Amino acid sequence: MQKQRFYQLFDKYKAGECTPDEIAFMESWYFTYEDPQNEDISLSDRKEDLDEIWNNLNGVPHRKQRLIWPRMVAAASILMFLSIGGYYLFHKSNNQAQLTQNKMDDITPGSNKAILTLSNGRQILLNNSQSGQLANQNNTIITNTVKGQVVYKAGTGNADLTPEQVLYNIMTTPKGGQYQVILPDGSKVLLNAASSLRYPAAFTGKERKVELTGEAYFEVIHNAKSPFRVITGGQVVEDIGTHFNVNAYDDEHLIKTTLIEGSVKLSAKDRQVILKPGQQSRLNVDSADQGIKVIEDANVEEAIAWKNGYFRFNNNKIPEIMRQLSRWYDVDIIYKGPVTNEGLNGKISRFKNISQVLQMLESTGLVHFKIHGKEVTII
Repeated sequence: MQKQRFYQLFDKYKAGECTPDEIAFMESWYFTYEDPQNEDISLSDRKEDLDEIWNNLNGVPHRKQRLIWPRMVAAASILMFLSIGGYYLFHKSNNQAQLTQNKMDDITPGSNKAILTLSNGRQILLNNSQSGQLANQNNTIITNTVKGQVVYKAGTGNADLTPEQVLYNIMTTPKGGQYQVILPDGSKVLLNAASSLRYPAAFTGKERKVELTGEAYFEVIHNAKSPFRVITGGQVVEDIGTHFNVNAYDDEHLIKTTLIEGSVKLSAKDRQVILKPGQQSRLNVDSADQGIKVIEDANVEEAIAWKNGYFRFNNNKIPEIMRQLSRWYDVDIIYKGPVTNEGLNGKISRFKNISQVLQMLESTGLVHFKIHGKEVTII
């Protein structure tokens, strides 16, 4: 954006003559730099911001969203834009965040941690601080890396194992944890917080079967002679060479399977569907008929946001948002005040302290929180 054009907009803003898009641009630019931590950002970067914010806002329909849109200004410093029904841009002087907390009450985000339970019952605590061999089962070497992943390296002779000889391991992530496992066939599974994956230490026979509770992102090595199947909540997902995400938490009434690339076949009750990239299946576990609904143009970004290091809300209600925060920050949510029924849209880093997330939510004026210890209360 030309410097003179910016000055003209600034004068129009002060005079109250800007269009809604122009107001959004001016206030978005202002909030990008109101934080004292941003004082060292160069002038050239700020000029780039003008063009970036303006170009982004040009695509926003009038009277469709309520926006808060700071820019990603530094590594690991992804802030949040937040929108709700109705066109409005948060203005600091009119709508201060009301977060109540003691000075020592803040909660850090989750990290790479999990528990690996071997077939003999032995439990191993996993995190980034340790590396090396953990065990040898079914002639498979199990190692942990500092990258937050457990790797299974299959040895020779595994194909000759009988089903009775195969040993099963379980990886469990607590609230506030995530971890990756590389299975004996090379397939990768990233577990989200409060999730569990049961799988064999060696794949043998005519199928590769794992059992999931919670949420996981799969990158499966295709093998037509040995299909890869994910069992979860009355649903079977069969890989046909693909990347996909499965969300199957016990406290959510829908099991969502989102296909990123390749193809998967889903089976539930007497129905089967095949997903194409960009589609999402939804299985209502509370429904008597257990029917599978396919969303043709799914919000893939929302489905795999957690894997990419952020929360992405797409018309989500407060209870659903708070369930996500509860899992990742390992907090209890208490409802004492009224809860809006409006859906929220937004994007925020999973690696901010919870106070920053809650302050951004509060800036809508629709909800207020109090933090005390490991409790977050909606007041």
